[in-house]
Amino acid sequence: MKINLQDTIANVLACQDKLGAQAGPADLTESKLEQNLLFTIARHQNALDWLIDKHASGKVKLRTRKVLRWALAEIICMDGVPAPHVVDVATAFVKRRYSPHEAGFVNATLRTICTIIQQGDDLFQDAPLHVRLRLPEILWLKWIRQFGEEQTTILANDILQQASTCLRLRTFPPQKDPTIPKELQKLQPFPWAPDQAFFTTTKRAKLKEILKGKTKFYVQDPATLLAPTMLQPKPGEVIADPCAAPGGKSVAIAEMMKDCGILLASDVNPNKLDTLRENLKPFTCASISQQDATEFKPPSLLDGTILDVPCSNTGVLRRRPDAKWTFSNKKLDELVEIQAKILDNTAKYIKKNGRIVYSTCSIEHDENLAQIQKFLERNQDFILEEHQLILPTTDHDGAFAARLRRR
Repeated sequence: MKINLQDTIANVLACQDKLGAQAGPADLTESKLEQNLLFTIARHQNALDWLIDKHASGKVKLRTRKVLRWALAEIICMDGVPAPHVVDVATAFVKRRYSPHEAGFVNATLRTICTIIQQGDDLFQDAPLHVRLRLPEILWLKWIRQFGEEQTTILANDILQQASTCLRLRTFPPQKDPTIPKELQKLQPFPWAPDQAFFTTTKRAKLKEILKGKTKFYVQDPATLLAPTMLQPKPGEVIADPCAAPGGKSVAIAEMMKDCGILLASDVNPNKLDTLRENLKPFTCASISQQDATEFKPPSLLDGTILDVPCSNTGVLRRRPDAKWTFSNKKLDELVEIQAKILDNTAKYIKKNGRIVYSTCSIEHDENLAQIQKFLERNQDFILEEHQLILPTTDHDGAFAARLRRR
């Protein structure tokens, strides 16, 4: 299949403009090549920009910068297209789309960098440490304070790796002697979910065929089981998941309840409800609605609830590398405020001796243990029973969960 790089540039540039809090690289295009390019650019964005600013002979327009990012991602981070061809395609694209002057600028910048590569020199020898680690300075400084320099370096390198697809073997209804396809490789049990069986796919695996097979699997990262396992839902209970979409944690809860009881699954985003309904379709215990979690009001008191609140996504940067570049203290403060509102609102509906499991896919202290400590100061009829932070690795995402119980 012949690839038209001119079309690829145009599509990647259009997708870059749509990257944001609600859309990651995998959401924007079905083309595997374009997804790979978007992930690569997002993972290495500050390093690519540092190179551009160091070697460009003047101010770089944003539209030109995006083309240069694409070209450098192809030249430095990927293989398959010779560097001279990438330079020629990028130059021709800018000449046709923008102007001959900008095309000359792109050509000169890329050829300067290619010369350094040919000489065998380290492109990033003089770059600041956070640039070499592909982290925004604000996040790098936060992680240094929270985890130390050695752990921060490990984290930075791990989140640069591509996340593999993980499948969980469904536990309800029980599957007697399930047939495991040869294309799946079983993972070692994870300490926070020792009774759950996880598998990773090989290159030969055809995911659609596996998911349609007689043996039932669910695509799910192991870290997402931390909160449902900590909640310990039981058959016959009334459980709520007010931030449920797309439904992975709700599915796990419904399985643990053995489809017996009431599971109130809701989400504020109407565009995600169809996916939530589809995932919970096998379970009669699930009741689905559109509600804002800050105003969530169940029809009866709850035995338990899982609050998988909106967060900064710093635990899932393997899958959402673009979230690194939108992180800010202002956004963090706004998220912390929303999280507190959701906690305080839901706490009103918990039975005596009932429990809340607060959950994020963030590794930021402000969103996790600090949030719980402030909640306990405001709500002294709750106690903290357990909490755990999982840092992301090449095998799984990061997550935090804390179980609170009403006295």
